[in-house]
Amino acid sequence: MELRPTIKFKLNGVSKSGADVDTLELQACHRALNNLRSLLFQEPMLDLLKNQIEEGNRYFESLIQDSRGGFRECRTYMKVTGVSATDLRTICGRWQVYQPLDEMARSFVFPTHPENYMVMHSPEASASIGPDCGVEVIGEHMAKVQFSNLMDGGEIPKWMAKQREEEYEMVEILLAKIDSGSKFFYIMNEFMDTEGGCKIKLRTFFPSASPWILVNGYAEHLAIEFRNLLHMVYETIEELEDSY
Repeated sequence: MELRPTIKFKLNGVSKSGADVDTLELQACHRALNNLRSLLFQEPMLDLLKNQIEEGNRYFESLIQDSRGGFRECRTYMKVTGVSATDLRTICGRWQVYQPLDEMARSFVFPTHPENYMVMHSPEASASIGPDCGVEVIGEHMAKVQFSNLMDGGEIPKWMAKQREEEYEMVEILLAKIDSGSKFFYIMNEFMDTEGGCKIKLRTFFPSASPWILVNGYAEHLAIEFRNLLHMVYETIEELEDSY
């Protein structure tokens, strides 16, 4: 067993625990990362990640081909108090069309997860409905994906529609494609208001050849992302209530 020194902290007369310093370190990491993402926003970041994105595209294409149309599910369930599904949907909907794009990214996308590298509009996307592309890490590979909302007239696979749970009154169903245009994965996120909060079921359907490290890693990604998102929504609600 590795031994470590015992340290007591006092910062400007205020005692701090090791856990407090861990939090300070994490905050500093986020500040440094956000600074780099802001300096490299859009094209500079794409140029920097070009080789990794291309390698990721080759890897994901191999999974798609090996899966032969089959899928395996990634699940993240959340039971929330203090924020309703209606609050989450309403406030996030406003953030999606927040302008300009760089400010929206800094304020509402980058803070949700350290590995959200980029957010952008595809050439054919309308700025009025928010960005539809992003760059993030999926299964230890860099992924540049474009999302389309299948609730807006897209074709929802029958096998996926059958899994819809109607007690969750709110749902979003998305298709994610990689640069080649190949269908990479499907998303079905379901939301339900409860007394004092909500229930959230996040489901992603990856090619069946995807290894467990990819599937489990994405569940962890979603847990971090939505935890932070819910905290941000809660803080926004508190600010609105304080303003009255």
